[in-house]
Amino acid sequence: MRQAEIDIIAIDDDTYVFVEVKYRQSGTAGTSLEAVTPSKQKKISAAALFYMNQKQLSIYKTNIRFDVIGIDGDAVTHIKNAFSYIR
Repeated sequence: MRQAEIDIIAIDDDTYVFVEVKYRQSGTAGTSLEAVTPSKQKKISAAALFYMNQKQLSIYKTNIRFDVIGIDGDAVTHIKNAFSYIR
């Protein structure tokens, strides 16, 4: 199975933040935020779990957050805690 990539991994205080960035030049294929489907969220969660395992961090004992940044033309939207970890 091909793993998803994490666009940005950051630390905000004591929280690891996994950020998905989506860009759409026009709305003909839907908005950037609509592209982060439950299926995509599951892939991002799996990639985050892989990262945490590589760093020997427990996903259950470490604060994590999933943010989404949507870029539609010149408009930028940042949603903190856009979704929760999905098994």
